[in-house]
Amino acid sequence: EIPDFLTEEECKLIVHLAKLKGLQKSQILPTEDYEEAMEMIEISQMDIFNLLDHNQDGQLQLKEVLTHTRLGNGRWMTPESIREMYTAVKADPDGNGVLSLEEFKQLNIRDFHKYMGSQKVKMSDLVRNSQHTWLYQGEGAHQVMRAIRQRVMRLTRLPPEIVEHSEPLQVVQYDQGGHYHAHMDSGPVFPETACSHTKLVANESSPFETSCR
Repeated sequence: EIPDFLTEEECKLIVHLAKLKGLQKSQILPTEDYEEAMEMIEISQMDIFNLLDHNQDGQLQLKEVLTHTRLGNGRWMTPESIREMYTAVKADPDGNGVLSLEEFKQLNIRDFHKYMGSQKVKMSDLVRNSQHTWLYQGEGAHQVMRAIRQRVMRLTRLPPEIVEHSEPLQVVQYDQGGHYHAHMDSGPVFPETACSHTKLVANESSPFETSCR
């Protein structure tokens, strides 16, 4: 946290602008056409295994699988819920919570998506329970929004083009019971994906977007 990064007046203005624009429920993943988009990504079972196997020991530990469970239905996943999923899709025959490459090759990845889709999810079960909006900070934006972006450049010492092409300012509102669990802030990048915050700059079209932070 940066003490006094924003003044009280700036905070009030940001809240005001966010309300004028309107807040929407924070979505972790696209809920429609998600499975279809995943099927369009041409990636082999071996590639998926290597992507998940962070320590490259030839086995998938629960903590490695948890890293990428945002690619599900938005549920906050725990080691226990991963084990439940393994049991449901018969993914871990010996029940040790570790998947070998041979065990992984026997799996149908779609079974995991079907299982996640069949689970009823309450708001309290989600990784994220909030409302948010994005406030434009580019050319022509409110002078305070432009000033905040300039402040970010001075603070981070990042090149102007990096900051200017980054995401807008996100304003998040947490009501009573709202939360955002600890999470990885970037997703796996495949050739078929586009980075969501640079997509417009690069003029790309892609079946699937991810945050490339």
